[in-house]
Amino acid sequence: MKSSETEMKYKMKYKIIALLIISLLIFVSSCNKGKIYNDILIKTREVEFRRDKNVKEFVIVKFLTIDSTNLIVHLDIDVNKLYYYSLNSGELVKELKIPYRRKISDFWLNNMSSIYFIPQYSSQILKYDNDNTIDTIIFFTPNDLLKFDLGHLFEFLPTVLSQLYIKDSTYYVTNTFPEQGFLEEHRPFLIIDKNKINTKIGRFPKEIIIKGKTFFPFNLFPSFTINEKKNQITIVYNTDNNLYVYNDTVLIKKISCKSAFVTNLPKPINQLKNDEFNSEKINLRGLEFDFYAGIYYDNYNNLYYRTVKLKNNSMNDLEDYNFSIMILDENFNIIGEQLFNAKDYDFTSLLVTKEGVLLRKIDDLSGISRYTTFRLNSKYIKQ
Repeated sequence: MKSSETEMKYKMKYKIIALLIISLLIFVSSCNKGKIYNDILIKTREVEFRRDKNVKEFVIVKFLTIDSTNLIVHLDIDVNKLYYYSLNSGELVKELKIPYRRKISDFWLNNMSSIYFIPQYSSQILKYDNDNTIDTIIFFTPNDLLKFDLGHLFEFLPTVLSQLYIKDSTYYVTNTFPEQGFLEEHRPFLIIDKNKINTKIGRFPKEIIIKGKTFFPFNLFPSFTINEKKNQITIVYNTDNNLYVYNDTVLIKKISCKSAFVTNLPKPINQLKNDEFNSEKINLRGLEFDFYAGIYYDNYNNLYYRTVKLKNNSMNDLEDYNFSIMILDENFNIIGEQLFNAKDYDFTSLLVTKEGVLLRKIDDLSGISRYTTFRLNSKYIKQ
């Protein structure tokens, strides 16, 4: 009897120790925040791109390397014109007008002659060649989606393509502006390959699908990046700390990736009526909360960057806020985070290049777009 009691005591003792160890591991895991540095990204140089006085500030910009020449390509959406600049000298190398009547939402290019683009508020992907021909590469309706996602009746939901990424003959796009109340049925991310549409990945997280509630306007803009080396797609959402990592079309990781600066993510509100385009209400919500913006893969250094817009210091000044850039290793561990002032740089302008990370300085209306190049500090990151 005593032996049995002693054995039970030992078992209970080890069980308690095991529970304490597990609890400790969970605590360490949930509290493993990235460190804050002011020099994890170091300024190296500034480059100026002179614009014609009628050309607006850079907004939609891509990085391109042709024959060892590093180029910055800017799209002026008012006239659908591309401007190719040398990143080294800042000189204008080429201009190319796309003869298309509607404004362009995003574009993709792998060379100097062919441009793929998405017209604003459309469900098309078009291709323009230097011979002045425009071909329709993709055109579909929500009914087309229905054929590839049987069991979900969502033919009345809008299909508005925006962010575009092309790998070989596969097209990766975000599908924005879901109707209020239909987040569960909406398909915010599409993979289109040889007329097949995969809608199985990138669904809105269940945490932001609340009946009768909305996170508007923060639920409209998922962002993604692709690590071609690992064939991984990473998708993020404005109101969610997590990263969602897919291998092809299978969710392989859901990773907590909380900014050290975020204290007030958007709260859900009652469903809105006819407020989708109410700029005043959108601005007020944007000022009041922190939210996550873009995710970027750096294939030159095998790292990720995540941008975070922090709540405004003043509700009367649209530009009175800070933003941060989180730096993650290839396994999504947070290496560090650095704070920037929005009056110095535009957080939506981050561009990954061979030379480093580029951030656009706030325009002073002088007809010059100024970018600052930041390199990674080897003190924190092995390169």
